[in-house]
Formats: sequence, structure tokens, C-alpha cells
Amino acid sequence: MNETAMIAELDLEIVNALQINPRADWSRVADALGLSGPTVARRWNALAKEGQAWITPSPGQRYLNAGWSAFIHLSSTPDKSEELLEQLCAEPAFATVSLVTGSHDIFMDCFASSHRELIDIVTGSFPRLPGITHREVVFVTNLYRQASEWRSGTLEPARARQVSAEPLPEQAGYSPDRLDAALLAELAKRWTRQLG
Repeated sequence: MNETAMIAELDLEIVNALQINPRADWSRVADALGLSGPTVARRWNALAKEGQAWITPSPGQRYLNAGWSAFIHLSSTPDKSEELLEQLCAEPAFATVSLVTGSHDIFMDCFASSHRELIDIVTGSFPRLPGITHREVVFVTNLYRQASEWRSGTLEPARARQVSAEPLPEQAGYSPDRLDAALLAELAKRWTRQLG
């Protein structure tokens, strides 16, 4: 990927349209943008090929009411950082593993299907990992919004309404279990393979 590449305004509008309605077909996005479906599809494919846009699975809206998560900051010894990163990235519960600067070396999002599972991950995962010198865990007690709901706001409101999905009926609550976590992990692996 070209780190200095600038994304065209039109491409940002396509991305914003898909943030608003990820299941919109190309013709719906094209109508809102005044383009043809093949043009939108071609531009999206070019963005994806360059690594500037991608699709990833998300636990879904109901997760806000049922899931458990934590933000984890780690510090490690320099000689073990590569091995540590590899092991952290292989752990399905760690949704993101980021190298950061500041008082910690690594920042992670951790997700679990129950409070007990989250405690098991936080207390059981780290003793066996190499090079950790310090960890800080911030438990999330209430989620108001997921990162998957972030929007760039590139589209003007009238165009955004054109691509918006019809509101879904209120769904009954649920309690995710290990099967849900395993399915989400497998979906993430498949998307990663397709993008790689």
C-alpha cells in the first residue's frame, strides 16, 4: 500500500455509503452518488486491492447488551516483543492488537461472551505469554457504541438517507456463548484470508 496515497473524495463517499448500509447493492450506492453500479464496484475493488478499504465482521448491535470486554495495555521487554505480538494476534479474544507509543507498548481490545470468560482470559492468558513486564486492564462496564458504527460523514444528509437501510424490527435479547465467539473468530479468519 502506498502510505502517501490520497483517497479521492468520491471514494470517501463510497466508503461512507457502505458504512451507512454495508449490505447496499452497487446500484443503490450508485443512485445516491449519481454514478453507475459498475463504476462504484470498480472503485471499491481498487480501494480494497490497494488496502485502503476493507470489510470485517462485527459482533453486531445486540452485543452491546450482552458481551463483555476490556481494554488492555501491555509493556514488554524488547527482546520478546515479536514473539509476544505473534501470540497475542493468534488469540481470538483479542480483537485488535496495536503497537503504541507512550507508557505502554501494546494496546488491545478483548472480547468475551460472559463475565466469567473475560476474567479467565485476563487472568489466564498473560502468565504464559513471553516478555510482559506490566499490564493494565480496564474493564468495560457499559458499551454505548461500537467502532463499527463510526461514520466518516462524507455524504451529505440527503444522499446518506438514500443509501440507508430500512430500520430492522427490535430483536429479542440474547446471550452469546462460546459458539458465537468461535463463529465470529472463524469469520474474521476467512475475511483476513480473502483480503491477504
